[in-house]
Amino acid sequence: MGTADLLEQLTRLSDAERLEVIAAATQLIRNNFAAGTTDAAADSNRRMRAAAANVRDLYEGGTELTEWTALDAEDFVDEHPHR
Repeated sequence: MGTADLLEQLTRLSDAERLEVIAAATQLIRNNFAAGTTDAAADSNRRMRAAAANVRDLYEGGTELTEWTALDAEDFVDEHPHR
């Protein structure tokens, strides 16, 4: 059900019923705030943090992925001509 459909249905309710719907919707939003799942951005943030935690060990010093940092002290020559 879309927003327009929902609003149309609300016009068919009494004021008391509409207030009940508002109270129920408000409670759902409060529950989402308490659970930390208020919107897509928060959910995305949570998933990104979990993904980063899952690969953290791979990027800690002394692992295969950090071996290239030993080359950081060497000079680098860019042979590509600047345009």
